Amino acid sequence: MGTPHKHSEIIKAWADGADIEYKEDGHWFLIDKPTWQGATEYRVRITPAPKREPLTVHVYSYDNGTIWLSSQGDLVKCGDYLGEFVLTPKEQT
Repeated sequence: MGTPHKHSEIIKAWADGADIEYKEDGHWFLIDKPTWQGATEYRVRITPAPKREPLTVHVYSYDNGTIWLSSQGDLVKCGDYLGEFVLTPKEQT
């Protein structure tokens, strides 16, 4: 069995549908059809995790005891306004 291609792991990821980038002048660029040249540096595209923002939830009550939760704030005018709380996303590891 011969020596694996220099880019074999990245080629396999590309064959499975991964986006590939190549490095030129210190910057990474997306490439649709890599040529897998030995002197070129390739990588699987790094996609940052989407930023998760805190969500403010407004609490309203009705005379019949029903509680209404809304993230729309002043856009929702229903019942008596009881207050608000903030849901903060957990840090992903």
